[in-house]
Amino acid sequence: MTQQTELSIVRIANTPTEAQLLKNALAAVEIHAYINDANLLQANDFLTGAVGGVKVLVAHVVLERAQLVLKEWDQGAFVLEGEKMDAPPTYKA
Repeated sequence: MTQQTELSIVRIANTPTEAQLLKNALAAVEIHAYINDANLLQANDFLTGAVGGVKVLVAHVVLERAQLVLKEWDQGAFVLEGEKMDAPPTYKA
């Protein structure tokens, strides 16, 4: 497996919805992301702790860039014009 095809976890979300929002933030800057374990947790949310949350994955070669984008996301950089929003809490990947 090469670094082009190797996937790395960039963030672990608590819910499938949160994971999809993070994936969309990455897509906005042309970073392709994948979500793992979302369907399992939608069907059985009590498994969140056992599964370890919903994983957002990116190609290893763009991992650092993706981490920077999500850091900006945490700081509220993706707020729409005219919208006020407190920055969400920082999550550990």
